[in-house]
Amino acid sequence: MKKKKNLIVVIILIIILSLIILFGKNFIMRQYFIYKIENVDYDEYILTTSLNGKKTNISYYSDDIHIFRKYDKNGNLNNVMKIYDYDKNISYEYNITNKTYIKNKSNFCEIENMNNFNLLSLLKNEEEKRKFIYKGIEQINNRECYILLFEKDKEDYKIIYLDKELLYTIREEDNYLTLDYDLDFNLQEKYLFEFEL
Repeated sequence: MKKKKNLIVVIILIIILSLIILFGKNFIMRQYFIYKIENVDYDEYILTTSLNGKKTNISYYSDDIHIFRKYDKNGNLNNVMKIYDYDKNISYEYNITNKTYIKNKSNFCEIENMNNFNLLSLLKNEEEKRKFIYKGIEQINNRECYILLFEKDKEDYKIIYLDKELLYTIREEDNYLTLDYDLDFNLQEKYLFEFEL
């Protein structure tokens, strides 16, 4: 009887160790971040994206609307806004200069969280199969960030810097480019998205 109990304990320990070896810390961390990111919801914010230190676009985002504007190569904002109205499932292109708009007939998919869209895709392996490695915490742009590495091999990798407190992507890096994200929850530049329909 005692030998049977010892055998059962040994089998349970082997199963537990096998699961730890099979899944490991990075698997557990991946599932943790998927859960956390899927439950992040910001009511309203302005997102500025920069590529290799140069602003490329700025967006206003709320539960019912997304407005997108591009910067040109000289750092000036384009006069055309793309407006996605989630309530009406309609998109527009609005020209600020002559106050005209074009209504687009095509439907579009609402992005639940613009800022963390790429990160969630990588965590779920939707884009392409990449090994996930949790690299710890580091200071980026005066914010404490989780460092998340996704790699196919040493030459093909992506690093995501995720704000520890508010759980938004601050930076994405790969072997060719760096994307920086600035989220403004105080909506200081909301005037850039004013339009008349």
